[in-house]
Amino acid sequence: MTKRTIVRVACLLVLLGVLAASAATLLADSNRTYFTFSVPIRMPGLTLPAGTYVFDRPSPMLDPTLVRVMDRTTSKLYLIAFTRLVHRRGDGNLNPAITLGEAAKGAARPVSMWFPQGHTLGHQFIY
Repeated sequence: MTKRTIVRVACLLVLLGVLAASAATLLADSNRTYFTFSVPIRMPGLTLPAGTYVFDRPSPMLDPTLVRVMDRTTSKLYLIAFTRLVHRRGDGNLNPAITLGEAAKGAARPVSMWFPQGHTLGHQFIY
């Protein structure tokens, strides 16, 4: 192989790496939803105080049932859990949504389901 061919192959590999990283970032961002709660909420195994949380799917191509919940800055991980995939009911509205379950008076309501932006499939949390 000539030096020129080696340089071309190296440049091509770098370009492919950059494109793959960009695609992964775009995919991760499209599955990220910010929710602000004015009251404490319950998640499997923990109760979170009122605040803003990020719900996302860290690897939808590898395991579409995996969901991660982090703080607003994504610096603290609160939950990573497997969920059940559920179909969205309704009028075709594909905005992000959270469904809360019932709780005893004064107790934090559990997050039952999360539907990401633009998706008909959502995630039901397993308690």
